[in-house]
Formats: sequence, C-alpha cells, structure tokens
Amino acid sequence: MSDTVQILKTLLSEGSFVSAAKRLAVTQSYLSQFVQKLEKNYGVKLIDRNSRPLQLTKLGAVILENLEKIEIIQRKTQDMCNDYLQLKVGEIRIASNSERTSAVLPPVIASFNRKYPNIRLNLEFNLHLDEVCELLIQGKADIGITFESLLSRECNAYTLLSENYLLALPRTEETLLIGSLYSVDGRYRKLQKQDARIVRKFPMINTYRHEERQQRLSKFLGTDLKTSNISALTVQNRLSFVAQGIGCAICQEKLVAIETAKEKCVFLSLDDLFKPQNLVIAWPQISYTNTAARLFCKEALSYYRPNCGYSDV
Repeated sequence: MSDTVQILKTLLSEGSFVSAAKRLAVTQSYLSQFVQKLEKNYGVKLIDRNSRPLQLTKLGAVILENLEKIEIIQRKTQDMCNDYLQLKVGEIRIASNSERTSAVLPPVIASFNRKYPNIRLNLEFNLHLDEVCELLIQGKADIGITFESLLSRECNAYTLLSENYLLALPRTEETLLIGSLYSVDGRYRKLQKQDARIVRKFPMINTYRHEERQQRLSKFLGTDLKTSNISALTVQNRLSFVAQGIGCAICQEKLVAIETAKEKCVFLSLDDLFKPQNLVIAWPQISYTNTAARLFCKEALSYYRPNCGYSDV
C-alpha cells in the first residue's frame, strides 16, 4: 500500500489527525504537512477539516478510490510480470509462412509446449520470407523464420538448417532414367546437361518472384525451357501439378518432405546451380526479446543443431 493511500484511509478510519498520527507512528505535524502537500499537488481539498470526525471531501473520496484501483492494477501487472518471468503465462508471435511453419516448426513446438504449456504461440502470420525481418523490427512479431540471406542488420539469428534445391519431374519411365525417388537421406543424382532432352518436355511451373531460376536452369541445360501457364506459390501446389504430369518445378528439399504428392515425382539435385539456403530463426536486436521467445529460439536450435552450443538471445 502506498503512503498516500495508507494515510488517507487511516485519517478516514481514525477521524482526527491526532489519532491517525498515533496509529501511523508519525508526528501530527508530519501528517498535516503530508496532506497539505498532497492537496497542493492535486489542487483540491482532500480533507473536510470542519467535520467531526474528519471526512474526505467528495473529490478526496474519488481520488482515494482511484488510487486504490491504480494499486490493484499495479499489483496485477507485477504479478503478471512475475508469472511471465516464471513462464506461467505469455505469448510468442512467430513470423513465418505456412510452409515453413508446417515443415520446420512442429517438432520444436511440440517440445516447447511440453515444457511451457501455458505459453501461447501465435502462428497466424503467413508471409513471404523477405517480409519477416521488417515485422520483427516494427515490433509486430517476436521471432521469425527466414533465410540468412534476407537478414537485416537490425536482426540476429540462429542457423537451423540448410535447404537444398531440387528439380521435381513427373514420375514416368523416362524420368526415372535420370531422376531419383524422394530420399530421406537427401541423396539425389545431380542434374546434367544431357538431361535437357527429357526436362524440356515439361513446362516450368514458376513461383512468386523466382522466374530467374528458370532462366538459370535454361542456361545450364543449353535450351529454352517452356513456361507453364500455371504459377503456384506453395511447394504443395507445385508438387501436386508435377505429380499430375502438368510440368516440372523447383522446390526446396525440406518442404518436399511433408508432401504426399512427392511419391508421384522424381527429383534431381540442383546443387551445381543454386547454393543451399540457410534457414534461420531470427529476433530483433534493437528491442527487447521476451524470455519465452528466447527459450523458443534455443529450443529450435537444440532440435536442429543439438551439438552446436549457443549464446544468449
């Protein structure tokens, strides 16, 4: 209880400065000066000195009531902070896209949720990965999944894994001569220039902002690959179309793993054309990162790189 609330409540209950001073173990002079200073700060009279016993003025009663409400709010706020530090409550806003959320985060979320069941995970963002850092900097998200190459200077990150690029082709007798079925261990035959005769039969199903990949692939093979009239944002959609024999598509290996359509496709490694992309879990350096978010980042690192060690977020 604050001094102000305690003194006003004691004056009200005791009915006089003399009795209140004794109850509070202070001098009557100190108590009188305290109330005068308080009245000067508020600019109004708080005590009706003509009443016997002493009473609060109407404004004095309102001020005391509001001060008590403020104390309640402060106490609840402190309780929430204490709970938050002990991870009894809290929220983590995770900026990512639906594909990475589905392919990368489930085992991390499962492990984290077992340890901290009362922390709410907000996974409502569905972004292009080049938008993630901006949300972190703006304070609209706590942590995010993006590529290392897209990190801004205002963000820091742990590297979780490398994503290799694959060329997906419909599964036919002919494509099985050059490609491989999906492999859990990530071993695929590399695309060769002599594969152009087969690959060129399938128009390229492109995706958002990545038409340049088709140009690089065409240059490598020495032939102009046709462009499909279908543009598909997600690997799920691209693989579904490839599985139906509509065309071919470039996909990240990690995202292929969770798709059932991969069983009707064959794959070629594109390591000689595209460098693997490091996927990271990032946080803003310029603002506070809450305890739960820091622990989530470490949980992700522990899952994907258990032997690397880490420093504090």
